[in-house]
Amino acid sequence: MKKSIITAFGMACALLLGACQDSFDHEAEPRLTAATRSAVETLYLPQDATYDLGEAVNGIYTTTPRMAVQGVITARFLVTIPADLEMTGISLRSTGKLLSGRLYWDGTTATAADETAHTVRFMNFVNSTSRRNTQIGEGEQIHVEVALPATSFEAGELTLRIHATGSKSIEAVINEPVTANSTIALTPTVKAQNNWISALSDETYLSQLSIPGTHDAATGDGTTLSIGKTQDLSLQEQWDLGIRVFDLRPGYKRVRTGFFKWGYELHIYHGIIETKTSFKAAIATLTNNLKQNPEEFAIVVMRFESDSPLYNDRSTWNELMASFLTSSDFPAEYRAELKQGMTVGDLRGKLLILARDSYADTPSTGGFVSGWSHSVAGSTNGRIYNQTANIALNIQDYYEVEDSSAKQHSVAAMVDLSTANRDADRWTINHVSGYSGLTNYKQNAEQINPYLYGYIINSPSCTGIVMMDYAGVEQSGSYGMYGKLLPQAIIDSNFRLKGASK
Repeated sequence: MKKSIITAFGMACALLLGACQDSFDHEAEPRLTAATRSAVETLYLPQDATYDLGEAVNGIYTTTPRMAVQGVITARFLVTIPADLEMTGISLRSTGKLLSGRLYWDGTTATAADETAHTVRFMNFVNSTSRRNTQIGEGEQIHVEVALPATSFEAGELTLRIHATGSKSIEAVINEPVTANSTIALTPTVKAQNNWISALSDETYLSQLSIPGTHDAATGDGTTLSIGKTQDLSLQEQWDLGIRVFDLRPGYKRVRTGFFKWGYELHIYHGIIETKTSFKAAIATLTNNLKQNPEEFAIVVMRFESDSPLYNDRSTWNELMASFLTSSDFPAEYRAELKQGMTVGDLRGKLLILARDSYADTPSTGGFVSGWSHSVAGSTNGRIYNQTANIALNIQDYYEVEDSSAKQHSVAAMVDLSTANRDADRWTINHVSGYSGLTNYKQNAEQINPYLYGYIINSPSCTGIVMMDYAGVEQSGSYGMYGKLLPQAIIDSNFRLKGASK
C-alpha cells in the first residue's frame, strides 16, 4: 500500500481558523487568552482540539488546527499505522504532568489555573468529506505536531493512543525523552480488545464517565425467535468492542440436573422469548474477561423477566438469584460493592450488579435500582442503593417510540443533564434503544443511533451510561445502525472532556 504522511502543525498564535462545515463540526472551543500576572503566564491548550485534514498532495496530507494554541515546546510524533483501521482521533496522556486546559506557567512548571487542567489531550481530524472518522491503511504514517506545556518529558511519561472503531486497542508508550522540536518515531502496538478504561485515571468518578452499553445484551448470542433480537454481536464480541454495561434479563426455567432429576436455572429472556444463554454463562463471560483484563470493569443492569406463563413465580426467582450471587459461580473477587463517591479505581477488575427487581431485603452484592422511568421525558428521581450507599439516578428508557423526534429530544436532554452534572453521587442511564411499530428495533436504531452520534461529536459531552441496540454493526439487514461509530464516540468522550474526580 502506498505510504502517505499526514502532517499536523501545532501553531503558537491566538487565532481561530476555519468554521464548521456541517452539523458534526460545530466547535465550542474558546479563543486562546494569554496574560502575565507577576511574571506567571497563563496558557490555554484545549483538551479537545480539531484539525482540518486536507487532500493528499504527492501522498502527503497536511492538516491545519482550527484553533492555534500557545505551548512551551512543540513536539513531533511520526506514527506508523500498524493495521488498517477507521481512525476517530489520537490522544496523548501523561503520567502526571498537565497537558491541557487553563494553566499557569512560571518558566519551569505548569500548574492548574482551574478545573479544566488535565493530563490528557485529544486530537480530532476532520477529513475532506467533513467527517471525523478516516480510513487509514497499514503502513501509512501520521506526522503530528503538538504544543506541550513543559520544557521536556522523560522517557515513559507520555503514551500515545490511536482511537479507532472496532475491537482494537492501539497504543505506544513513548520510551525516549520528548523535548523542543524533537521528532519521535513510533509504531503503536495493536491488542485484540478495545480496552479503554485502563487509560483512565483511578480518581475519576463513575458519574463522570461516558460508557457504552447494550440493551438486551444476550440476544446477540441467539434467540428462539428472531423477533426478540436487539443485538447482532455476542456478549464476547460486545466486550471486545468496548461495551462495558450489559442489560441482562434473567428469568428461570426447568432443566435436567441428573438421571430423572430436574431443577431450575436462571436463564436470560427478552420478554417471553428465550435466548440461548444462561445467566451463569453470561456472568462467566464477563468475569473471564475481567480476569484477563483487570484494569477494566463491567456493570450488569438486570431485572426479573417474568413474562413466561410457566416460570413467573417471584419467590422462586428471588431464591435462585440470591443463591447465585453468593455462590462460587460468581466468585467473590469479582463482586463490586456500591459505595458513595465511586471511582474508576474502586471498580477496576470487578463486576457491579444493579438489580431493578429486588431479590432479598438487601442486596448481597452491588445495589438495587428504584424509580425506573419509561416516560418520554425520563426522570431525575431514580435511585441506586444498598445498606450504606444512596446514589441519585437520572434515567431515560422511553422504549415504545411513537415519535422518534420526541425520543431524540429525550436522549439529548439526558446527555445535557449528565454533561452538566459534577455530583459524584448522581449517575445517568440513557437508552437510545427502543422500538417503532410493533417490534421494529432496527428502525428505531437507524433513527436514534446516528442522531446521538452527531450530537456528541458536535460538542464534547459526558454521556453517562448509554444503552443501545445493534452495537458493533454499521448495517443490519437494510438498516444503517452507526453501531461502530456510536460506541467509539461514547468512548472517545472520556478523552475529549474532563470529568470531576477526587
